[in-house]
Amino acid sequence: MGNSMPGPLLEICLPKDEEVPAEEPAAPPLPRPARLDDQAARAEFEKKFANGLRLIKFGRNGASQRRVFEHDAARRTFTWRPMPGEKAQPRLTPRKVYALTDIKRVRTALEPDPKAPTHGGTEALRKGLHPSHAGRAFVLDMADGRTLDLVARSDAEASEYVRGLRLLVADAVAKER
Repeated sequence: MGNSMPGPLLEICLPKDEEVPAEEPAAPPLPRPARLDDQAARAEFEKKFANGLRLIKFGRNGASQRRVFEHDAARRTFTWRPMPGEKAQPRLTPRKVYALTDIKRVRTALEPDPKAPTHGGTEALRKGLHPSHAGRAFVLDMADGRTLDLVARSDAEASEYVRGLRLLVADAVAKER
Protein backbone atom coordinates (compact mmCIF):
# COMPACT_ATOMS: atom_id res chain seq x y z
CA MET A 1 0.00 0.00 0.00
CA GLY A 2 3.00 2.34 0.28
CA ASN A 3 3.03 5.37 2.50
CA SER A 4 -0.56 6.53 2.15
CA MET A 5 -1.51 9.90 3.47
CA PRO A 6 -4.07 9.74 6.28
CA GLY A 7 -7.77 9.44 5.58
CA PRO A 8 -9.77 9.08 2.39
CA LEU A 9 -10.56 12.02 0.21
CA LEU A 10 -14.18 12.83 0.88
CA GLU A 11 -14.46 14.81 -2.34
CA ILE A 12 -12.57 17.72 -3.80
CA CYS A 13 -15.71 19.29 -5.16
CA LEU A 14 -15.99 22.59 -6.91
CA PRO A 15 -18.85 24.53 -5.31
CA LYS A 16 -21.76 25.73 -7.40
CA ASP A 17 -21.98 29.50 -7.62
CA GLU A 18 -24.90 29.70 -5.18
CA GLU A 19 -23.02 27.53 -2.65
CA VAL A 20 -19.93 29.76 -2.45
CA PRO A 21 -19.83 31.31 1.04
CA ALA A 22 -19.40 35.05 1.49
CA GLU A 23 -15.74 36.05 1.57
CA GLU A 24 -14.02 36.63 4.87
CA PRO A 25 -11.76 39.68 5.24
CA ALA A 26 -8.52 38.88 3.45
CA ALA A 27 -5.40 38.00 5.39
CA PRO A 28 -2.26 39.94 4.52
CA PRO A 29 -0.83 38.57 1.26
CA LEU A 30 2.05 36.13 1.43
CA PRO A 31 5.27 37.18 -0.27
CA ARG A 32 5.18 36.18 -3.93
CA PRO A 33 7.51 33.36 -4.93
CA ALA A 34 10.17 34.14 -7.51
CA ARG A 35 8.77 34.26 -11.02
CA LEU A 36 10.00 31.39 -13.13
CA ASP A 37 10.33 33.66 -16.16
CA ASP A 38 13.23 35.14 -14.21
CA GLN A 39 16.28 33.28 -15.56
CA ALA A 40 17.78 32.67 -12.12
CA ALA A 41 14.54 31.20 -10.70
CA ARG A 42 14.09 29.07 -13.80
CA ALA A 43 17.66 27.78 -13.61
CA GLU A 44 17.09 26.93 -9.92
CA PHE A 45 13.96 24.90 -10.80
CA GLU A 46 15.78 23.06 -13.60
CA LYS A 47 18.59 22.24 -11.15
CA LYS A 48 16.06 20.89 -8.62
CA PHE A 49 14.42 18.74 -11.32
CA ALA A 50 17.81 17.44 -12.49
CA ASN A 51 18.65 16.47 -8.89
CA GLY A 52 15.21 14.91 -8.44
CA LEU A 53 11.89 16.25 -7.17
CA ARG A 54 10.78 14.31 -4.09
CA LEU A 55 7.06 13.67 -4.46
CA ILE A 56 4.32 11.26 -3.53
CA LYS A 57 2.87 9.50 -6.57
CA PHE A 58 -0.65 8.10 -6.41
CA GLY A 59 -1.51 4.99 -8.41
CA ARG A 60 -4.82 4.33 -10.16
CA ASN A 61 -6.11 2.55 -7.06
CA GLY A 62 -5.40 5.56 -4.80
CA ALA A 63 -2.39 3.97 -3.09
CA SER A 64 0.59 6.28 -2.70
CA GLN A 65 4.33 5.76 -3.05
CA ARG A 66 7.23 8.11 -2.35
CA ARG A 67 9.15 8.74 -5.55
CA VAL A 68 11.96 10.88 -6.96
CA PHE A 69 11.15 12.44 -10.34
CA GLU A 70 14.05 13.50 -12.53
CA HIS A 71 14.72 14.44 -16.12
CA ASP A 72 17.54 13.34 -18.36
CA ALA A 73 20.63 15.42 -19.07
CA ALA A 74 19.15 16.71 -22.33
CA ARG A 75 15.97 17.80 -20.48
CA ARG A 76 13.77 15.95 -22.96
CA THR A 77 12.46 13.02 -20.91
CA PHE A 78 11.63 12.24 -17.29
CA THR A 79 10.98 9.20 -15.15
CA TRP A 80 10.69 8.30 -11.48
CA ARG A 81 12.31 5.91 -9.05
CA PRO A 82 11.78 4.94 -5.42
CA MET A 83 13.27 7.32 -2.86
CA PRO A 84 16.60 6.21 -1.39
CA GLY A 85 16.02 3.66 1.36
CA GLU A 86 12.57 2.66 0.06
CA LYS A 87 12.01 -0.97 -0.88
CA ALA A 88 11.18 -1.26 -4.56
CA GLN A 89 8.70 -3.87 -5.70
CA PRO A 90 10.01 -6.14 -8.48
CA ARG A 91 8.73 -4.84 -11.80
CA LEU A 92 7.24 -7.00 -14.53
CA THR A 93 7.52 -4.17 -17.05
CA PRO A 94 10.20 -1.51 -17.43
CA ARG A 95 9.54 1.82 -15.74
CA LYS A 96 7.85 4.29 -18.06
CA VAL A 97 9.96 7.10 -19.50
CA TYR A 98 7.95 10.06 -20.76
CA ALA A 99 9.03 12.89 -23.03
CA LEU A 100 8.23 16.34 -21.68
CA THR A 101 6.22 16.80 -24.89
CA ASP A 102 4.00 13.86 -23.77
CA ILE A 103 2.55 16.13 -21.07
CA LYS A 104 -0.66 17.63 -22.45
CA ARG A 105 -1.41 19.71 -19.36
CA VAL A 106 -0.08 20.45 -15.88
CA ARG A 107 -2.88 21.32 -13.45
CA THR A 108 -3.40 21.67 -9.75
CA ALA A 109 -5.69 19.23 -7.94
CA LEU A 110 -8.05 22.13 -7.30
CA GLU A 111 -8.66 22.62 -11.04
CA PRO A 112 -11.53 20.67 -12.64
CA ASP A 113 -10.97 17.05 -13.63
CA PRO A 114 -11.64 16.80 -17.41
CA LYS A 115 -13.24 13.38 -16.81
CA ALA A 116 -15.46 14.70 -13.97
CA PRO A 117 -15.73 18.49 -14.44
CA THR A 118 -17.64 19.06 -11.19
CA HIS A 119 -14.70 17.64 -9.20
CA GLY A 120 -11.06 18.60 -8.83
CA GLY A 121 -8.00 16.38 -9.07
CA THR A 122 -8.44 12.86 -10.42
CA GLU A 123 -10.27 9.76 -9.28
CA ALA A 124 -7.05 8.41 -7.72
CA LEU A 125 -6.53 11.60 -5.71
CA ARG A 126 -10.16 11.64 -4.62
CA LYS A 127 -9.70 8.04 -3.37
CA GLY A 128 -6.45 8.47 -1.50
CA LEU A 129 -5.64 12.10 -0.70
CA HIS A 130 -6.85 13.79 2.46
CA PRO A 131 -8.77 16.99 1.56
CA SER A 132 -6.45 19.13 3.67
CA HIS A 133 -3.59 18.22 1.30
CA ALA A 134 -5.38 19.23 -1.92
CA GLY A 135 -3.26 22.39 -2.29
CA ARG A 136 -0.12 20.24 -2.37
CA ALA A 137 -1.37 18.01 -5.19
CA PHE A 138 -1.02 18.44 -8.92
CA VAL A 139 -1.67 16.35 -12.01
CA LEU A 140 0.20 15.73 -15.25
CA ASP A 141 -2.32 14.86 -17.98
CA MET A 142 -0.39 12.72 -20.45
CA ALA A 143 -0.89 12.32 -24.20
CA ASP A 144 -1.60 8.58 -23.79
CA GLY A 145 -4.67 9.39 -21.64
CA ARG A 146 -3.04 8.52 -18.31
CA THR A 147 -2.44 10.92 -15.48
CA LEU A 148 0.43 11.24 -13.04
CA ASP A 149 -1.06 12.24 -9.71
CA LEU A 150 1.57 13.88 -7.53
CA VAL A 151 1.81 15.53 -4.10
CA ALA A 152 4.56 17.90 -2.96
CA ARG A 153 5.64 18.62 0.61
CA SER A 154 3.85 21.99 0.74
CA ASP A 155 1.41 24.19 -1.17
CA ALA A 156 4.26 26.56 -2.10
CA GLU A 157 6.43 23.71 -3.38
CA ALA A 158 3.53 22.35 -5.47
CA SER A 159 2.92 25.81 -6.92
CA GLU A 160 6.60 26.15 -7.85
CA TYR A 161 6.61 22.69 -9.48
CA VAL A 162 3.43 23.40 -11.46
CA ARG A 163 4.85 26.70 -12.78
CA GLY A 164 8.23 25.15 -13.55
CA LEU A 165 6.80 22.11 -15.31
CA ARG A 166 4.46 24.29 -17.38
CA LEU A 167 7.47 26.31 -18.58
CA LEU A 168 9.58 23.23 -19.33
CA VAL A 169 6.72 21.64 -21.29
CA ALA A 170 6.13 24.86 -23.26
CA ASP A 171 9.86 25.05 -24.07
CA ALA A 172 9.97 21.39 -25.16
CA VAL A 173 6.93 21.82 -27.40
CA ALA A 174 8.37 25.01 -28.94
CA LYS A 175 11.70 23.26 -29.67
CA GLU A 176 9.86 20.38 -31.33
CA ARG A 177 8.13 22.68 -33.85
